[in-house]
Amino acid sequence: MYIGWTKYLKLRFQPKRSDVTIGVALSPDTATFTALRRKADEFYVISEVSVLYSQWKAQLSQWVTKRKLTGATCHVALSQNWYQLLQIERPNVQEDEVADSLVWPVKELINFESPIVLDYFDLPVPLAGSKKVNVVAMPENTVEDIVAGCIEAGVRLDSISIEELAHCSLLPVTDEAVVTLTQEAGEEIILNIVKDGHLYISRRLKGFENLAAFSAEELRMGVLDGLCIQIQRSMDFFESQLRQPPVRKVVLHINAAQPEIIVEQISQVVSASVMVMDLNAVVNDPSDSLTNLSSLGMALLPFRAKQVEAKQETADEK
Repeated sequence: MYIGWTKYLKLRFQPKRSDVTIGVALSPDTATFTALRRKADEFYVISEVSVLYSQWKAQLSQWVTKRKLTGATCHVALSQNWYQLLQIERPNVQEDEVADSLVWPVKELINFESPIVLDYFDLPVPLAGSKKVNVVAMPENTVEDIVAGCIEAGVRLDSISIEELAHCSLLPVTDEAVVTLTQEAGEEIILNIVKDGHLYISRRLKGFENLAAFSAEELRMGVLDGLCIQIQRSMDFFESQLRQPPVRKVVLHINAAQPEIIVEQISQVVSASVMVMDLNAVVNDPSDSLTNLSSLGMALLPFRAKQVEAKQETADEK
């Protein structure tokens, strides 16, 4: 893949914009771009737009130019079609050798035919009796394509991540453990348990891709029984296997016409308060029409990361 040096050098020496961040979410059919501006401790939506995936690089360039976002930091999230998320035993090696030691075990478990790249993130606390690590693997040419698209658009690519982690940034960084149920249109539900900005548990729940098609009566007739079971199992695992205090809150943003019915049904089964995620409490959106959780989460990522770091530093000083 050829990237012109003129474009690269022009971007390299361009002033970096610290007040604006861009989140990009890529799925097989669409790409969504979200730009946020931070003022003090509040976030304001500059723009959100969705385009065909086949045109995402050209459309990103046009959008950046139109919105005067050149030089902004960009964070990209991929949908599950591009990566595999595995949990395997952590190699007993030095920290700087972990990534290399994961290559062969991962290659034996995945089915990518092309060269891959991988990264990992540790569990915030060890599982009882074992030491696991979360590994993300994706095709190398996918990463190259993203790098080229960001350079062409004149934005500074800072990170490439996955939906599960992107959705963690939608929550404030607090000591309170929260179950989140998030879903992009037509996709599986992602169940996360997040505490202190860290991802403790993540599961994809199949069979709920068409919840938007169900009426209130149908939702009350057992459609959500399987979902409630998965929530309770995850909460029990968090408490027993990770030895954490019980989860007391469930927050959802699901692609459904009547989310209040889903809240009602889950509340009857799960011993926690259940509520719909209020995106207006996360960002100030004049249009009130945000549609993509992953691009919003990635735009929030650097700010949440700083909050996590600051909280850890405070804890270390005590």
